Amino acid sequence: MSNEISQLLIEAIGHDNAGNYLNMVEVGKKAVQLYPDVPEAHYVLGCGYMRSGSYELATNSFQNSVLKKPDCVEALNALAICYFNLGKFRKAEKFFSVVIRKKPDYARAYYSRAECWMLMGAIDSVFAEWSLLSTVDRNLASTLQQRFFKFLMS
Repeated sequence: MSNEISQLLIEAIGHDNAGNYLNMVEVGKKAVQLYPDVPEAHYVLGCGYMRSGSYELATNSFQNSVLKKPDCVEALNALAICYFNLGKFRKAEKFFSVVIRKKPDYARAYYSRAECWMLMGAIDSVFAEWSLLSTVDRNLASTLQQRFFKFLMS
């Protein structure tokens, strides 16, 4: 990776850390324009869009990142989060499943997949997911259990 793209990515991360998401998007756009074949440029742009609530635009950027680097678990997970936030729970669940296949210890993906199932009414799947998550991260499994009981009571 060239020094210039590295500097752009560092600048974008700085904007992210400062909460300047619109500036992050602008730097991400510049990175994609100058380095369209670099998956990290698309990923950073997607993060800027996602942080600013532009989930459709973020989805496009994360898809481009995944096309260029199919094993990038972070981009796949971010894509799933965008679909979740767009209310596309089936698509989100499918991408969380891909993340889990690629990185079986990615506890947050189990939790998020269970949330998708909760909202789709697949109660048996939530129980199964809680059991799986318990083997990966007991604390997060406990949080899921509490979330699930609140969901059932509402």
